[in-house]
Amino acid sequence: MWGGSLLISPVLAENTSSVEAYFPEDRWFELRTGMEMAARGQTVLLSAPYGFIPLHVRGGAVIPMQAPNTTTAQSRKNPFSLLVVLSDQATASGYLYLDDGESLDIIETEDYSLIQYSVMEGFLGSELIGGHGCSVAGVAVLGGIQVFGLTSLPTTVSMNGTVLPNASIEWDQTNKVLGVQLTISNMNYAFNVTWR
Repeated sequence: MWGGSLLISPVLAENTSSVEAYFPEDRWFELRTGMEMAARGQTVLLSAPYGFIPLHVRGGAVIPMQAPNTTTAQSRKNPFSLLVVLSDQATASGYLYLDDGESLDIIETEDYSLIQYSVMEGFLGSELIGGHGCSVAGVAVLGGIQVFGLTSLPTTVSMNGTVLPNASIEWDQTNKVLGVQLTISNMNYAFNVTWR
């Protein structure tokens, strides 16, 4: 486990293309596809061909993600996305901490952003709960949201009360994954996304 939400199952033996992984009692999804695992509280044999590490996420988490780059400064130019992984109760929560990556007096000056994301009943909300909102978060872009664990395609998806066009919505029928393309250009400001 890495933190409370990410299960990493590497192969540790040579010339092996599978690994046994224990899934604690909870809802689990394959990170790359969003496929829900049937395993709960049991050990499963996972395929792990050369160059592939099985990664699974626990239901109930909101995980901020960002594509890497060669330096921190370059990575900050990449948009963020949120991975929402619903629990059995269709809830999730998570945090994003941002600062400029250089200053030494961040806590004293409160030049950072601690953003909380909460999901309940098809409502994703964000709130700045710590710091004064750092300049990095002010230029960081949220470019999309993925939701794992829905049972069907929502009939409407809205952001801040405005229904999003169908072109902004993607639906993976096989794995029941909702993808929402959006642009939030200042992550310090509260926003909400709903699906019904």
